[in-house]
Amino acid sequence: MNTINYQRLNFAILISVLTMFTTACSSQQNAPSMTNRPAATITNEDLTSMKWQLVSIAQKGKTASTRLNTGTAASRFNFSFKNGQLSINGGCNRLGGAYKLSAGNSIALGPMMGTKMACARKLMEADNEILSYLSGITNYAINGRALTLTTAFQQRLVLKGTPTAQTRYGGEGVRKFIEIRNSDEGIRWREAKYNSNWIRIRDNAAWETVYPGIQGFVPESNRQYIVRIFEYLDPQTQQSVWVKDMVTSNGIIK
Repeated sequence: MNTINYQRLNFAILISVLTMFTTACSSQQNAPSMTNRPAATITNEDLTSMKWQLVSIAQKGKTASTRLNTGTAASRFNFSFKNGQLSINGGCNRLGGAYKLSAGNSIALGPMMGTKMACARKLMEADNEILSYLSGITNYAINGRALTLTTAFQQRLVLKGTPTAQTRYGGEGVRKFIEIRNSDEGIRWREAKYNSNWIRIRDNAAWETVYPGIQGFVPESNRQYIVRIFEYLDPQTQQSVWVKDMVTSNGIIK
């Protein structure tokens, strides 16, 4: 190879290297910047559309039991998942706390808290037993209307689901407070109203004698109540339906 051809070869190699360098720099400048975006929240409508009743608890390597260690029936306890909050009732106290779903059917619960009512010792111990299971739950699985919660110790809580009122009636209900008196004269009711400070407004509303009934609530004789309900519109009958949320006041008629 003569000197002129050698110089031309070196010049061609130099041009090629410079071209690749310029292209690489341009690509880096035009590349979109990567930012740390929060992971999308995982929701599961199958979980939130049901009210779940505890059916059984299985310890690792043992047959499932329909009773807790205290002897309390597992079916007393009902679980509800909504807006990132788990609420449990049926024992001595209402229990609740946050929950978070992750990929791979992972679930994290807690911290869990409860009301502070005093009850029979076994029922209070049952609450504590439920809380001990919840603190270790790591996974969930839904098969139709069956929900299984599994702990890190391979304990399994199996629950059966029934559609919530929101699911049955196709939307959010209107919250109301209903005052009820069940005396010898029969059942009478009227709506109880409160101001923004939760002080009752004494509007002297007339008592109604045609009681429409509240799903999940039966008033006992000679007692008066204030029941927090959700009112829904049944899409089939176009009639209002009352569903109990909780009893806020309960006493003997004087």
